[in-house]
Amino acid sequence: DDDALTLLHTSDGLHTFVPLAAAQAKGSITRDEDLSWEEFSEATHRLATAMRENDWPEERIASHVKFWLALESHPWRHGHCEISKRALLAYQARVRRKWHDTLATPHSFNIAHINTTLLMQIRDELVHSARVAELETLKQVSPTPPHARTILTTKFPLTHPQSFLRIPPP
Repeated sequence: DDDALTLLHTSDGLHTFVPLAAAQAKGSITRDEDLSWEEFSEATHRLATAMRENDWPEERIASHVKFWLALESHPWRHGHCEISKRALLAYQARVRRKWHDTLATPHSFNIAHINTTLLMQIRDELVHSARVAELETLKQVSPTPPHARTILTTKFPLTHPQSFLRIPPP
């Protein structure tokens, strides 16, 4: 997305929004959904500061703070399931982006309200992806070593493979 902005910490200690492409040219950028919870917590504080420095309306800042607090205090955040914790981070990335995209349109919404249906859908997607990855790992079987092939073919020759399919008469 050519219009995407990211928060950049400047050398004079201030925060500023810059085009994502320009920030990526300066170094690696971590996508929101790939942040650790510690990085997310730090980013929320920095983003709130940058919002104030850039004269965002107070109600928008307050909505974001409520959004972040709702995520931080969500039961999944403090549970044992890592996928559920990742789902919260993926949810905030999607919802925050959608909030920016729909701002000042008829489709705008209050970001502070957690959409439980969407959150569960995202968790289901992550569970599915984890299962697919696990199955792919299980499919990777090491090839039979050459000496084992020799043993199998000499002890169990398959000169007439069709003979195994014939059913003897009664």
